[in-house]
Amino acid sequence: MYTKNLDKKTFLKKRGWFFLFGAAGSALLLFYDNAFTFFYRDILGLDAVLLATVLTVFSVWNAVNDPVFGFISDRTKSKWGRRKPYILLGAIPFGACFWFMFNPLVDLTNASQTTLAIYAFIILFFYDGFYSLVYSNWMALIPETYRDQNELRKFNLKRLSINVIVGIAVYLSYDKLRFIDSPNGTNMFYIGLIPAVLMPIFLLLCTIGIKENPMYAKTFKTSVGMSIKQAFQNKHFVGFTLYHSMFNVAKTLLMTNLSALAYYNLVTGKFLGFGVVSLVTTVTFVVVLLMYPLWNIIFKKVTKGWTNVVCLLIFAVACVIFQFVTEIKGAMVVAVLLGFAQSGYSLSHDLFNARQLDYHFAKTGQRAEGSYAGVAAGIDRLILIIPAWIVALIFAIGKHTAGTLPENMTSSALLAVKSVCGIGAAVFFIISAILSATLYGLRGETWKKVEAEAKAMDEKLIEEEKNIEKLKEV
Repeated sequence: MYTKNLDKKTFLKKRGWFFLFGAAGSALLLFYDNAFTFFYRDILGLDAVLLATVLTVFSVWNAVNDPVFGFISDRTKSKWGRRKPYILLGAIPFGACFWFMFNPLVDLTNASQTTLAIYAFIILFFYDGFYSLVYSNWMALIPETYRDQNELRKFNLKRLSINVIVGIAVYLSYDKLRFIDSPNGTNMFYIGLIPAVLMPIFLLLCTIGIKENPMYAKTFKTSVGMSIKQAFQNKHFVGFTLYHSMFNVAKTLLMTNLSALAYYNLVTGKFLGFGVVSLVTTVTFVVVLLMYPLWNIIFKKVTKGWTNVVCLLIFAVACVIFQFVTEIKGAMVVAVLLGFAQSGYSLSHDLFNARQLDYHFAKTGQRAEGSYAGVAAGIDRLILIIPAWIVALIFAIGKHTAGTLPENMTSSALLAVKSVCGIGAAVFFIISAILSATLYGLRGETWKKVEAEAKAMDEKLIEEEKNIEKLKEV
């Protein structure tokens, strides 16, 4: 990590670990992932088609704000750096969004469909705006800070481990919190309170571990139009973004509907007092954590540049099995497969992202993490319109109406709910694997060449900075 007053190793030892609080904060996003759709669709009764419409409009806004924030961040020049000011600015309001998402300002219990849709859109508008402001900058700092691949791999191992540990705590508490004073598991008070309090704390602490390289800001002079053009000319960026977006579609179908499986008793039974949501997600995260060391070896010696493809196919197999699971024991088997796949995918994903960013750096001499992250997030958000409409389509085929009580569900409606997490998710994991195999080319010798070029460019910038400092001394 760059600092003017301390050498890199000393700074990392003294303050670098604070940066990892950002990983703990990102795990709190799981409250949104698990509860938003369940709360507005299954508890409040927002129609699936109307919810899909809300998410579509929201995604268009998201596709705009992500690139804008990225471009602004890349072009920011301040004594605190390009990224840190925005994390400081967005930390507290981002936390507040969680509170108002699950503890609405107005009573929505018997609200009209229009009122529900408007409120859902407004809260998503602010939630994602502040998310983009904060986490697009935090994620941009990772490849800018950890330039060596081994250093990056070690950091990501720590980051993902912290994310998993906090994620386990989130999932273990999720069902317990919902059932406080609520036999049906519809109490969202604490689901909003915990991230509202902890998110700002974690984000503010992470800024203590940030010290940016000022040379990256000095060398960035590209216009917005040229930044967009360069991003789409980077074929590896396009391939990376498309396959990861399809992964997110599949994961959204899988994870955001787990609560519905429990609510409609599609997977029955408990283990150690935990139901399907807490148990499946917790087992998944435990396996993820345990498998990191193994995947670190497999990545380097066996699967190498094809790790993500292998993992995506394992995801698909797990979802197909999930389609036919009816008891908690079978769900645990699925969770083990999901954890094994997620562990390898997470490690390879961050390295593949760094590779396509280094490809740009090697070609242009500019670190454009903000712009790239913004364009990628914009594309991703537009593609994430798909899950809501897939759900609406499957529900329509199964004749399932949002807000239907469990005792009133038909067999076709129950099959529709199950198919979202099962076959529906599996199809998009397979699509993601195909796109990764065919469109992302930074593997083998091609990557080694780019890595060498990026390293040479870094050394050039360091030498330029030294010369600038010498001139100042004279």
